Formats: sequence, C-alpha cells, structure tokens
Amino acid sequence: MSNPAYTLQDSVDYLPLRVGNSWTYEEQITPNVPDIELVITDSLMLQGNSYHLVQNGEGLLYSNFVRMDSLHQLRSFFTDDSSERIIFDFTAEIGDSLIFVQPNAPSITVVEFCCHKDSVEVPAGTFLNVIEFVISDFSSGSVSICEFAANVGIIRGQGTNSMLVLKSASINGNKYPIITSVRQSGSSWTQMKSTFR
Repeated sequence: MSNPAYTLQDSVDYLPLRVGNSWTYEEQITPNVPDIELVITDSLMLQGNSYHLVQNGEGLLYSNFVRMDSLHQLRSFFTDDSSERIIFDFTAEIGDSLIFVQPNAPSITVVEFCCHKDSVEVPAGTFLNVIEFVISDFSSGSVSICEFAANVGIIRGQGTNSMLVLKSASINGNKYPIITSVRQSGSSWTQMKSTFR
C-alpha cells in the first residue's frame, strides 16, 4: 500500500553509510547469476567531502564513492570526470524527478520519486517505510525500479530481465534476516520428542 502524504523524518537513513556495513543480493529472474555483495570498505576525502568506498557500488549506486548530504540526498562521485551527482533525493515529493548524465556515457538518466510503501517483503525480511524510485534511461529506453527501506538501504532493484532482492545484510551491528531462537520448556520438549517417535 502506498501513502501519498509521506514526510521524511530526520532520524531515518535510507542508506546507512558506515565502514563494515554489507548487503548481499540474489537474482530472482535470470538463472545462474552469482549473489552480488555491496560492502563499505573505507571512508575518504575527495574534493573536500567525505565519501564512503562501496565495493561493487557502481552497479546499484552508479559509483563506488557515495555520501549522504545533510539534505538526505545521496550523492555519487565519478572518478571519470572528478564530479559529483545527486543520484537519489529522499526528501523529494511523489512525482518529483531529477536528471543526471553519467560521464563517458551518452546516457541521460531520470530518477523519479514514485511512491512510499508501508512494507515490502524480500528474503532478508519484511521491511517497513519503503521508498520506491523509477529510473528511466533515455539512451536505451530501459526503465527500472529501486526500493530503499528505512535504516536498511536498497532492498530490491528490478529491470527488464533482472530482479535483485536483499538476501542478507549486516548494518550498524544488526544482522538480517533476523534469526530468533525459540526456547522450549521441558514439558513441550518431551511432548515433541514423543510425537516424532
């Protein structure tokens, strides 16, 4: 269910950037595709701004160097031309869009804030407070979606022949999926053993 009247709270972080955070994605449409892992391996200064180095980040984030500014805009730094571009704007209103051109590629990309979803379920769990962006590439005519969950990051990305979903993650010390242990009382355990004899 989408909610057209959504306001971003300051405490919400749609891509937690911290060294050691990692996300593992599995492909659900194209067969025999290995899992893709994003890992924040380092932080560094580039042209006066602090960026995080994301291993394999160029696939989902267009660059390996990203930062979240104080306005909740996700910015990527492109080493091809030493420039920065806003990739996702989490403070946008539904229907708003931004345009950027990737360096060394005749590609104009439009990212539109599509909707807010109360919850989305993927293998890593059911996540609340999800924002969906629609991404249009005018050079190829392709359209894809990217969904971010609050305080988790990207949980699903879908294109024409591909759908990557979050399989597992380690974010700010929290592990996903969350594994809960069930402690059996003595009587329940005895009853269970007798059932399977």
